[in-house]
Amino acid sequence: APTDSLLSIQVHESVLNNVVSSLELNQGETDLPSLFRNIAERFRRHNYQVPEDVPTDVRLRMAEQDPIHLSCSEDRIHVTLRIARLEGGDHNVFRNFEVRASYQPDIQGLHVRLVRDGYVRIKGLRSIGDQVALRGVFSKVLAQHPQFDLLGNVLVRDTRLHDLRVTQCVVRDGWIGVSIGPGRPVKDRVADLTSEAPRQ
Repeated sequence: APTDSLLSIQVHESVLNNVVSSLELNQGETDLPSLFRNIAERFRRHNYQVPEDVPTDVRLRMAEQDPIHLSCSEDRIHVTLRIARLEGGDHNVFRNFEVRASYQPDIQGLHVRLVRDGYVRIKGLRSIGDQVALRGVFSKVLAQHPQFDLLGNVLVRDTRLHDLRVTQCVVRDGWIGVSIGPGRPVKDRVADLTSEAPRQ
């Protein structure tokens, strides 16, 4: 963390996966809007509105083991959804596949929002046509600009912190590290990999 940091937070990916596991998303079949609302209620977002472009004619059942897995590396948070069964509005059924997407932190003041980096990837289906169809569905599920802030709104609401900002956000080797301090130039927001000692 920068030497002038007033607060530095480190969170391991295992904590995030424990939180996801507590959501119990492998409890039967559901449609996408209901899944979104269920997750929002677990996080006490009572005024949450399901995005209008989320498909309403898709039903799915998440895998029994690790239905959602998060990993942290290369300054990205990688999200993997494991789907046991999905039925589309055209009654096509897809089984046992994975959906993968990566997100980069976007720092704006005291906010650290996640922005999808690249395309959604489908693994486990041989047909190119099936992959294209499901990529269209999950590009809306795993949105490019989700309304999710790693730090929430608590810091922003505290007027005592209005002169501070997130000065660094590092995602590496299973960890997320965030530092808060006085305003710094944009170039100092990410870790300087060249400053690390050579590995033996």
